[in-house]
Amino acid sequence: MNHELTNNDRRELNQMGLDTFVFNVSNMFESPVEIAINKILKDKSRSLKEKNEWIKQSKNLDVEDESGDLLLEYQIKLHEYSTDEYFRDEELKALMEMKIVYLYKMFEINLKKLISAAFSIKSNKKFYRWDAITDFLKSKNINPNLINCYQEILQLKELNNSFKHSDNIDEKLIARIPELINGRYTKYEELEMFYLRIKSSPIDFLRDLSSKIYNELYIFDNEKLE
Repeated sequence: MNHELTNNDRRELNQMGLDTFVFNVSNMFESPVEIAINKILKDKSRSLKEKNEWIKQSKNLDVEDESGDLLLEYQIKLHEYSTDEYFRDEELKALMEMKIVYLYKMFEINLKKLISAAFSIKSNKKFYRWDAITDFLKSKNINPNLINCYQEILQLKELNNSFKHSDNIDEKLIARIPELINGRYTKYEELEMFYLRIKSSPIDFLRDLSSKIYNELYIFDNEKLE
């Protein structure tokens, strides 16, 4: 009995693969990072509460005390709280940067996987450059600019590159991302707003690209038949 796949079998499998591709794409990094972020936010909230209570209690300090011990203790304690708050903010910012970097990496891996599978490409090494990917899609009659969430993916890509290759965010990029209201001095809250806005963009982009590849490969209109 012959179990070899016919060309029609392969075509149907490829069609099914395109239809269901995004079902297998998931962000496994988000959940554990969210646990870490929530813990830091909880610790930060507790510390802020303690700091405010300390300030409230310290209003009755006798600042005219000759030794100045009470005032010095107050200043030291206040500095400790402020330092603690600063480093917690830095941790939150670092974790949010990691979420953004991973989101783009996840997108990049699955984009190459989708294109390679759909067009039977054995090596995708040439796709390490974004321009190479967009040029390839254009050669297959797919306009990258018309894919859902194209602009959001560009923002994600460029912010990812900025985190990986520079200490500062380029001013031109800042102008294109509305959440970065503090310019180069970005805060955790700004990065979180950006992330929440574009977190679904990779899936939406891949879903629409899958559809466009399917139409190009398997839907034959009069123009293609001619």
